[in-house]
Amino acid sequence: MKQKKYEIVPEIATADMCFRAFGASLEEAFANAGFAMFDIISDASRIKPKITEEIKVESEDLQALLFDFLSELLYLQDTKRLLFSEFDVKIEKPKIETLVKEGIGTAGSNSEKEKYKLTAKARGQEMDGIGLRNQVKAITYHLMEIKEEKGLWTIQVILDL
Repeated sequence: MKQKKYEIVPEIATADMCFRAFGASLEEAFANAGFAMFDIISDASRIKPKITEEIKVESEDLQALLFDFLSELLYLQDTKRLLFSEFDVKIEKPKIETLVKEGIGTAGSNSEKEKYKLTAKARGQEMDGIGLRNQVKAITYHLMEIKEEKGLWTIQVILDL
């Protein structure tokens, strides 16, 4: 049975939109979160992979990485009028030695700590001629979750509409 990419969770948020994205890997779950956001914005099945944008973000933790990734996609939609439907995501985690040496949650400059790094290729097209379902104003941290259980990664995000 093919795994679904995402689901809408209406009982979590009423004025906003909550979704859960799934993946066999963390990268696939991030890619499916991008897909879910653009399927909420428009009909992702109508978005053709004509244009490729490269995305690079670095963050202290996975939630910040997810927030920054989705925010960057939203920024590209707002500034370049692009919609995306395909995502190739690579995530580089901090080395364990660095986490142990620096200590998690200890005082110190954030620039000294090794960060999570995400590189992605987002493919899509200009939004002209494609109807919009919703306008996403922002990504929120409210009730954001990233978890792995029995080989399945689940990401929960609430979008401010």
